[in-house]
Amino acid sequence: MAVSAFVPLESMARLHPLWGRVACALLLLASLATLGAGATRYAWAVQNIDAMQVSLGRWVEANTPAGARLVLNDVGAIGYLGRREVVDVMGLVTPAIIPYRRDGEAGVLRYLERACPDYLIIFPGWFPALSTRADRFTPIHRVRLEHNTVAGSDEMVVYETAWNRWRPDPLACPGPG
Repeated sequence: MAVSAFVPLESMARLHPLWGRVACALLLLASLATLGAGATRYAWAVQNIDAMQVSLGRWVEANTPAGARLVLNDVGAIGYLGRREVVDVMGLVTPAIIPYRRDGEAGVLRYLERACPDYLIIFPGWFPALSTRADRFTPIHRVRLEHNTVAGSDEMVVYETAWNRWRPDPLACPGPG
């Protein structure tokens, strides 16, 4: 796409070589003017993903049982690096949750009460009602970004669920129904 801007300049260069060169130089300088800001935005984006999703994926892999089932609202790096079964509350990789999502957080909770995950990893700002349900979800780990440029929220929290199969007293899972 950027190269296509030079195509009209080729015609100009044939007619007036000096003007063609000047126009190319100005176009090149204009594109370089935004390079520093773009590089900075890119660097912060990489830092944010590494500090939040990548570190949470590694935490999951190191601190949860291999057979654990996770519920996530950001499945990418966490699901990949965590190497656990995932349920996606947004519905991208778990389309069965979509009808429940139509009822907001109450619907998501109904789905979770049937799926009985072991861990819930969410942006509390996206799910304020779920994140405060101390009868179902206990926070055990959190990551907070000081300079968030790309993550869905500044903080992501790992909660152990009341159905966690590795708890001494897990709630019984009623399962689908």
